[in-house]
Amino acid sequence: MNLNKCLIKTSIVILLMTLFYNISTASESNQDLDRNEIDFELFQPSDNVNFDITRFDLHAYRTRHQEDNWGGIDGPIKHNNQTRFVVHTDRHGTETVAIWMKERLHYNQYMNGFGTGGDGDPQPNELNFAVQGDMIFNDSGVDYLLKDVILAQGHNTSNFGTNNWYFGAIDCRTQNSNFNSVECIAYAEDESIPLALRITLYAYSSHLIYIIDSEVFNTDAY
Repeated sequence: MNLNKCLIKTSIVILLMTLFYNISTASESNQDLDRNEIDFELFQPSDNVNFDITRFDLHAYRTRHQEDNWGGIDGPIKHNNQTRFVVHTDRHGTETVAIWMKERLHYNQYMNGFGTGGDGDPQPNELNFAVQGDMIFNDSGVDYLLKDVILAQGHNTSNFGTNNWYFGAIDCRTQNSNFNSVECIAYAEDESIPLALRITLYAYSSHLIYIIDSEVFNTDAY
């Protein structure tokens, strides 16, 4: 009996030490990686106080070396009037990442983050990294799912001295020839609710996206 107790205690100690080591290693690893931030903000928050981004469910990602330079994605993080996502990974432009994004989205399904600069490449040859997942919006208590969103960081530092971001999804369409705005349709996460959310987003800068309009509509009417 005493032997069993000792074995149990030893196992618990080993388990706790392993967990502590993994947490410490992950923390140290993230400190060595670049912190890449992208912000979303309601252009006129007083018009829709019941609107929010509540979740990002990561499905896949692509970096230069995958696991050895990947620290995960944090968010949504509420920061003043903004919703922030932070991708922990190195910034190294590669053709492989750009091909990965373009295999998943047509260039008219995403926008680039040179909203005021005008020289972001709608079909980039290189990207630093890209993540793909479902983004969930909440409007007046109903959750809406925008499937297969891609957030990617460009490798163009010629404008503003910073890397630009790309945002798109299979249910998004570009709104102009500058490729700095998209209209997206997110459907109620509860499939029994016949509602959808039409969202218009605008790339205000390299890393800030304005949500300039949102409208709920009944899908049974279409």
